[in-house]
Amino acid sequence: MSWDGEKAGRRWLSRMATVGTAILAGWGLALLLMPALPSPQEAWRMAGVQLPQSSGAEEGTAGGIAAALGGLPPESEVVPASAPAAGKKAEPKSGSPPSALPGDAGQIVFTADDPAGDDNGPGTYTYPQDAAFTPRGLWDLRNFTVRQGTGKVTFLLKFGAVTNPWGAPEGFFHQRVDIYIDTTPGRGETRPARAGANVMFDPAYAWDVLVRVAPWGGSGLYKAEAGHGGAGAERTASSSTAGGAGAAVRKVLGCTPEGVRAGVLPDGQTVAVQVPLAAIGAPQRNWRYYVLVGGYDGFGPDQYRLVMKAPGPWFFGGGDDGNADPNVVDLLAPGGGKYSQKAQLGSFKVAENRQAVIHPINCPEVEAENGRGGLWRWLPFGRSL
Repeated sequence: MSWDGEKAGRRWLSRMATVGTAILAGWGLALLLMPALPSPQEAWRMAGVQLPQSSGAEEGTAGGIAAALGGLPPESEVVPASAPAAGKKAEPKSGSPPSALPGDAGQIVFTADDPAGDDNGPGTYTYPQDAAFTPRGLWDLRNFTVRQGTGKVTFLLKFGAVTNPWGAPEGFFHQRVDIYIDTTPGRGETRPARAGANVMFDPAYAWDVLVRVAPWGGSGLYKAEAGHGGAGAERTASSSTAGGAGAAVRKVLGCTPEGVRAGVLPDGQTVAVQVPLAAIGAPQRNWRYYVLVGGYDGFGPDQYRLVMKAPGPWFFGGGDDGNADPNVVDLLAPGGGKYSQKAQLGSFKVAENRQAVIHPINCPEVEAENGRGGLWRWLPFGRSL
């Protein structure tokens, strides 16, 4: 099915769901059926999705999440955001993020702030209308930080708000983030790993490594494959026409205790993702970062929530019903100028069915226009802010 057909199909399903809900409410069947519905965790397991295990601690507790991530303090040392009374086990409230990762996950080697209140894509996007997508700030990236510790690299993504209405084991649900990194000059991919974000990457800074961030065990580490514009091949510009296939990539690690680990810090706003140092390598000064933020949808293209022309209960509004417009709601970018988020994400062309081309936050062109000091800081290993 084409992406245009997928968007049309989802609009039809949304309308049918609205009609069906009204009929069920009228007959009173909704209340009768509700007890028989599986929990979100049970539904995903029934569908064959592998979820992170709790490694001895009760699933859903702060200690259970921390134990599943591995290499973290034992359960007795993990303090949830709201500590229970002495002698009682921590039971996080529905929708509240658990404590997942220690705040001292190594020294800061790179950090960049992102303007607040810009989770509107090219300036026109609006939130889905269902009450589950509140409060504002769920996709509003505020800061991106990279830490290097003993045997691990941690990526920290601070948002205006983080909630977990369907109880994902990582402690967050709404955020779908891709961290694309240009690690090797002269090589890389200009297409996303999979069709979904609806953007293209600057050919001068094609990506080599992807840290994928998603709930329900969807995080992972990927690398561009050789022979398809990836490692070992000269970098060339790929077609930016919408509807094309994703890049050829290789999955290096999945979301497992020994692989990529995701969770939420005790501040309740920061999503943390840890990757083994041996798998990704030590962050270097010449690494260029793209940070894309979208809405999570387990059934969307590459699990991105779609952006439509008109908003709906489960879709973003303010875009286009074709597939040239990005499904990216926030982008790590300067607040103004020709490399601003609005300028980059707004560079798509509907008439030409051409996707937006985006640029890394710390490339020389962005530095030259906006000033290095006001955007990001690289700190030599061993120093901290």
